[in-house]
Amino acid sequence: MLKRVPTQPLNSFKPLIVPLRMFTVYKKFTKEHDWLEYDTDTREAKIGLTNRALQEFGYITHVNLPKVGTKIEKYGDIYDLQINNRAPAIILSVFRGEIKKHNPLLKSIAIDILNNSPETEGWILSAEVFDRSDITDLMDEGQYQKYCESLPKILVNDSKKDDGVTMRQFAGLAVLLAGYPFLAERIGGDAFCSERRGQNKTEAIKQTEIQKSSIEQPHNKK
Repeated sequence: MLKRVPTQPLNSFKPLIVPLRMFTVYKKFTKEHDWLEYDTDTREAKIGLTNRALQEFGYITHVNLPKVGTKIEKYGDIYDLQINNRAPAIILSVFRGEIKKHNPLLKSIAIDILNNSPETEGWILSAEVFDRSDITDLMDEGQYQKYCESLPKILVNDSKKDDGVTMRQFAGLAVLLAGYPFLAERIGGDAFCSERRGQNKTEAIKQTEIQKSSIEQPHNKK
């Protein structure tokens, strides 16, 4: 004879509830042409430079990175860049956090990965964001594009020039000599007294005087 197996009523089964982890990754931009890609699950942000930043800087030869575990303050130094034919540029953080890792490609391949693909493979470092509110008001991609469209066009990509004074710097110098220092900074870019990018104003003035004397020298010989 077949034994009848007792069954339980359907309403006696308890559903298996598995908590879902909701997370997303989104990208933000600053007015200084930095980008960060924030992961809401890990609370970490990849950080890098935009294409516009590379056009303004020119060719980057080296990146000085802080040690992993270093605490960073909002508006404090986060890393600095060595740029061809220019003073070092100090990049500031837009949030409080802690350095978690560096981009290994910057060491194993070459600095060209940053110069060629700054918004993808050329990311610079990753850091934990202590307070998410520090980055919520930054621009999204659409807002950043509109912001860039409102800026003056970059005259020349200075990337791999070795000729000292670029055309963009020369244009800024001409405006500076005409008596418009603020407009010179706008046109000439970081070579003309940009505090945020680490250029020392005293050095910029000295460079301007040297360039000015070199321009006036042929006239003095006559």
